Amino acid sequence: PLKILSNGWTLQVLTAQVSEMGRYVCVAENVAGSAEKHFNLNVHVPPLIVGVSPENVTVVVNNFVSLSCEATGFPPPTPSWLND
Repeated sequence: PLKILSNGWTLQVLTAQVSEMGRYVCVAENVAGSAEKHFNLNVHVPPLIVGVSPENVTVVVNNFVSLSCEATGFPPPTPSWLND
């Protein structure tokens, strides 16, 4: 949710969500004219593993095996594989 503080000069994003990403404009006006300041708000989302192969896989020597892993996040996460 968004909240404008009582002085009007501060816009607070209380719990940033992806849906609140975008461009915001602060407009200052008086009898002499107006001025604007533009803000771009980006919300990063940590990676979350959403789809995987079974954790324990057995394969016969010299046979093919495939392990898959899927993740969501913003910006989209980059996969890498390690053998521990």
